[in-house]
Amino acid sequence: MNLLEKIFSKNRLSKIEKMKLDDLENEKISLETKQDSIVKKVNTLEKRKNDILRKAKEMKSDLEKKSAYISYKQVDQDAKSYIAQHNMVSKNIQVLGSIAHIKRKEKLLKGANLWSILDGVNPTELETFLIEMKTKAAQHDAKAEKFVEILGDFEDEASVESEPGFDAFMKAVSTLPNGAADEEIEKTRKELDGNISKSSEKE
Repeated sequence: MNLLEKIFSKNRLSKIEKMKLDDLENEKISLETKQDSIVKKVNTLEKRKNDILRKAKEMKSDLEKKSAYISYKQVDQDAKSYIAQHNMVSKNIQVLGSIAHIKRKEKLLKGANLWSILDGVNPTELETFLIEMKTKAAQHDAKAEKFVEILGDFEDEASVESEPGFDAFMKAVSTLPNGAADEEIEKTRKELDGNISKSSEKE
């Protein structure tokens, strides 16, 4: 049984205290490598879809276009399958990242007599638990306040969608024309970097 199987199993072998930080970080690196590979495969498939459309535009007969559509649909299904894999890998990376962060703070949490509150937490429910602790801390629960203080400024990956920098990134992507020249992409990237920096300063 590998590390991920232990984390997502229903037995208590998945207790956070029994996990090793090195194992967590190595598994996270392995998944990030897999994630990069999936992204490359999706990009290749998306380019293939563009090629099919480009060729279909030049086709004269309906039979040819029907054949092109079947090819397009198959490639699209393959891309969606890889995207589903990507979503699963991303979730696993998020879970591993959260557990690894907790493990790095283990001594501090034990020193503050707060480690015991993690005893009953299933690793797969850690994200929900952290949100609950932040909520309790906001309500001035002493234990929760200390717990959140020790963890520091730690946000799960899902929170990126609420960041102003993410909005700037999405705007830059949407306004960049198709087939942009290298110089235009470089200019857009520099402007985006500046906007992200400004957003960080305002927070």
